[in-house]
Amino acid sequence: MKTLPISRVIPHYCGMPRRVRGRRRLIVLRAFFDESGTNPKVNKALVVGGFLGSVEEWERASDAWDECLHGHPSIEYYSHKEAQSLAGQFVRFNRTSADAKTLALADTISRFSIIGVCATVLYRWFVQRDAEAARGIMGTRVYDWGFLTATSGVLQYADVYDPGDEKVDFVFDARTELSACIGIYNEMKMNPFFLKSVMRRAGECSPGDDKQIAALQMADLLSWEFSKAGETRTKSAALNLIIEKNKIIHLPCLPPRQLPDTLRLQKFAAQVHAEAINFLRRTKENASDRFSSEKDVLKELNALKVHEAYYMLEQARVFSQLGADKDYQSFLREYLATMQDESEFENFDRTMHDLMNVSHDELKAELEAEQAAKKSKRKAKKKPSAGGHGDDKSD
Repeated sequence: MKTLPISRVIPHYCGMPRRVRGRRRLIVLRAFFDESGTNPKVNKALVVGGFLGSVEEWERASDAWDECLHGHPSIEYYSHKEAQSLAGQFVRFNRTSADAKTLALADTISRFSIIGVCATVLYRWFVQRDAEAARGIMGTRVYDWGFLTATSGVLQYADVYDPGDEKVDFVFDARTELSACIGIYNEMKMNPFFLKSVMRRAGECSPGDDKQIAALQMADLLSWEFSKAGETRTKSAALNLIIEKNKIIHLPCLPPRQLPDTLRLQKFAAQVHAEAINFLRRTKENASDRFSSEKDVLKELNALKVHEAYYMLEQARVFSQLGADKDYQSFLREYLATMQDESEFENFDRTMHDLMNVSHDELKAELEAEQAAKKSKRKAKKKPSAGGHGDDKSD
């Protein structure tokens, strides 16, 4: 594996003259992250782990890593999955030689001044999540919180232990969820509230290929060893070696305590929405399970209204909890204080409501209109004739 040059790994260095790159790389900080423990059926927590260091130190560490990779027995890149399964780059290894290679790479990490960072997110926070209901909503996935905890934790650490104005850049191993996370990261960089506090030194954030970037392979090794230690309560020789020489910062993620209720509410809203759609479908003439009688229609409609009423009650309860939550209200006041005009407030308010509102207002209107039409038809059938003999069978 050939280590990528600094101007390739750090996007905003491209186009800079060598004189500027040489001066800045001595002080610019860069963090590389990979993830492990990604199976909620097997793992208790997601681990987003990696290292923080100066660009200059990363160059030295990457060269040493590349040398260790190609030492006998040689591999082109490191992957903890391949090392554990003895596949891919480790197909010619046995268990003993694979562990020895991992230990040698851990020893390489320990020789450089890079700080380990591991953000952990417990899956139990997300047991109520409905993938379809939460689609496209940032903050509803475990990875979202791992990403935000890792980036914000590193930025806060840098402010305390390496004060200054230089930016901190991030590279994460590429995965599907990362694009949305980077989008939110960039939005937060422009937001006055976050720019004033945690995002003050936020630099570039980009995806990377862990088969090409040595620092992402180091992050892969750390995140796997940290995850395994958390699951088994036993630290491996590789992890002990890194802990002994490198500082490891653990960042346990603590989402807002209302998150499980919010996810449960989204899930229930999706169920009500699906029931409403199914009701309308069954009213169509070509439906295979079309309602056979008015009694069946009213029974289904009443059940739907009961479920909707329960949803609205739960929604009111969640908003009531938010209203009584001092931490949330304090955040809200501080956040709104940075708003420049009313439109920004309206946008924020709409966003908060969209997180929990069920999108079936139009369906509800159609249902009520259909019910009114049915009542009108029943009244028309019972209406007496013009002569006042509506009940006279001779008419």
